[in-house]
Amino acid sequence: MVFFGNKKHGEEKTEKGIIWKEAQSDLPDKITKKLGNLNANILEMNYIADDTNVAINAIGNSIDIINDGNSELASRTREINQTTVKIGNAIEKTGGYVEELDTATQNMLNSNEEVMGIFRELIEENANTENCIEEIAVNTMETNRSTQEIQQAIDMINSIASKTNLLSLNASIEAARAGEAGKGFAVVAGEIRALAEQSRKSAEEIGKIIADLEEKSNKSVSNIKMVQGAFQKQTESLEQTDSMVGQVNGLIHGVAEKVKQIEANTNELNKEKNFIIQNMESLEKLSDSNYSATENIVFRFRSIVSNALGIGKKSLQITNIHDEMKKICTENSVHGRGRQGQEKEELNVAYMPNYGSLCAVVPAIKLGYFERENLNVKLYAYANGLEIIKAMEEGKIDFGYVGNGAHKFCIKGRAWIVAMSHLSNAEAIIGSRKSEVRTVADLKGKRIGNVENSSSESILRIALETEGIAFDEVNIINMKPEEIKDAMIRGSIDACAVWSPYTLEILKQMGNNGAVIANNMSYSNKTASISSWIALPKYVKENPDKVLRFTRAIYGGMNYRAVEDNVRKVADWIAEVTAIDKESAYEQRRDAQWLTPGFVSVGAKRGDVAKFYEIQQKEFAASGAVDKAVPVGQYVLLDNMVKAAQ
Repeated sequence: MVFFGNKKHGEEKTEKGIIWKEAQSDLPDKITKKLGNLNANILEMNYIADDTNVAINAIGNSIDIINDGNSELASRTREINQTTVKIGNAIEKTGGYVEELDTATQNMLNSNEEVMGIFRELIEENANTENCIEEIAVNTMETNRSTQEIQQAIDMINSIASKTNLLSLNASIEAARAGEAGKGFAVVAGEIRALAEQSRKSAEEIGKIIADLEEKSNKSVSNIKMVQGAFQKQTESLEQTDSMVGQVNGLIHGVAEKVKQIEANTNELNKEKNFIIQNMESLEKLSDSNYSATENIVFRFRSIVSNALGIGKKSLQITNIHDEMKKICTENSVHGRGRQGQEKEELNVAYMPNYGSLCAVVPAIKLGYFERENLNVKLYAYANGLEIIKAMEEGKIDFGYVGNGAHKFCIKGRAWIVAMSHLSNAEAIIGSRKSEVRTVADLKGKRIGNVENSSSESILRIALETEGIAFDEVNIINMKPEEIKDAMIRGSIDACAVWSPYTLEILKQMGNNGAVIANNMSYSNKTASISSWIALPKYVKENPDKVLRFTRAIYGGMNYRAVEDNVRKVADWIAEVTAIDKESAYEQRRDAQWLTPGFVSVGAKRGDVAKFYEIQQKEFAASGAVDKAVPVGQYVLLDNMVKAAQ
């Protein structure tokens, strides 16, 4: 205890000052080390909060789908119940009609039996008439033969009369020769001649009558033959008609049997109808109960979401405190004071004009995170990821933001991923309620607007596969996004697969007629729509420290955007940089799961981030966008994501 006993008061004071100064100079470094430990715990908290939010969003999306499904089920159950009641009423009416049909069938059967009796009597009468005609025909033929025989007798009489007349002439000649003695004989001969002439004339008259009678008899025979032919045909027709009436009678009997079966079935349907109506009423009550229960789950789930967001918010507040403490320590450390005099390095950063592309880099600029890394950022707008990669290859851009589709170029080696930005839920399948498209199952046979080889097409493909619907069972119409928007609003297509901001515009224009039936989060176990920050492989190899500092600054912006209270400010800043108005930028905040550095860095260490990129790569392979699989670590800088958060 005599270490300072022999020293003078002034010397002791000076030595204490030196010790205090040395302690002060070491303090920032010691605090920085402690902050490092704190940072590790904060990152773990952020990872847990983000992972919880990802799960909650997936569950929330499923609950929304279930809720919509229950709502639709309740509505359709009511409609089915009403339809069932109508069917029941129709069955009752049908039962009445069947009874009337049964009565009518019985009357028809009785009438047909009477017709058959009449036909049989008619056939019998026709047979009797035919027999009578046959007798008349026989008698007429006999009469005709008798007239012919009479004609022969008349011919004989005429011959005798002619000969008698000749004999009387000869007798007169002989009487004339005899003179007076032959006068009496001459008188007799004259009388004989007169009688012969009279017989001849009578025979001629009889001949005429007989000829006329024969002519008429011949006509009668001809007519009778015609009548016989007609009656024969009539008999055949009557027999055919009788056969047909018999067949009709058999058919009517068959119809009567069927009517009885229909009546029995109708009675059975009537019983089942009552059972169905009772159960449909129970089902309607159950559906309403499910809907109420789901609403309660949704209400409670919102509370869980709020609590989860609260945890994330508190975690990010701790992160901000950590960053401020680290900033102070860095500024007071030797390393920090040395960097203050350095000239800032220029970075050219490419973006696409949407909220997702700018929501991390703009806050990082505005809040000075790039300045802390001694970087000065200039922003340049490009239409899509491929154009950004081309600009990098031309030496115009150092870092760039790309959406899901451009990652296939990273897999092919044209660019490397330096940091994961967020998981998108901007891609969605929207259905038209007017076209009866309220679920994915309703897409079968419908007209679907699609952008070929897009991320939204991947969601559509997965949705159809999940429901067991083949691509050829729907009418896929490949269009541009603007064309899809116009077609959905006009109603010329029934559904579409597209992304934000087109989804927001379509839903806004369609109102209640538009419904999101699926999005990225619906199939979060099958798909990963990732947005990332990239740089060229050569640039990364030549500037590893710059890549690390860029990522660290981006992480600062990612933390800021993750707090809901900051989103409005972020949207305002984005509106200053781009042509997007503040409200549109603010609406696009719903397009993704905005990840924090904790989720990215801890996930990169644990392998979760790599799994997302593996899922993405499988989707590209399935669609034919990439030829072969490559290790994720070959184009994703997982170590950089971990180091930037330390």
